Amino acid sequence: METFNYTEENYNPVLITEKWQVAYLNSCPEYELKAIKKVDVHENTDEAFVLLEGKAVLISAEVSIDKTEFDLIDMVPGTTYNIPSGMWHNIVLIENTRVLIVENAYTHLYDFKFHYFSDQQTRNLHKEIKSLLKKHNPYAIDFSN
Repeated sequence: METFNYTEENYNPVLITEKWQVAYLNSCPEYELKAIKKVDVHENTDEAFVLLEGKAVLISAEVSIDKTEFDLIDMVPGTTYNIPSGMWHNIVLIENTRVLIVENAYTHLYDFKFHYFSDQQTRNLHKEIKSLLKKHNPYAIDFSN
């Protein structure tokens, strides 16, 4: 039997087989709210997210030439969220957060494209995320980290 864990910042695959991989995504500056300015898409794999601890918002987006529409999920620990292949997405990690990710092997090396938001889209997304977080935790002081 093998065991794996990763407690440092950022994303790290810990188990890669011939067909799939398991990775940890831990709090880091790249996934703080103020850093979220894009979404990515995988054409060849679904991507499953499980919030292990902390607070996270999963973002899915419909991207077209003239606009981008967001769907936000305030993740619940222990629940599995699947992003189907072809769906634009990103994640915001709030404070000491750990997420487990399962997807096809080597997705992090070759199967992704990015879509960057305009300044206005970024401001709108950040406002929506802050509103969602405040709604679910009205006594929190600041979610902007």
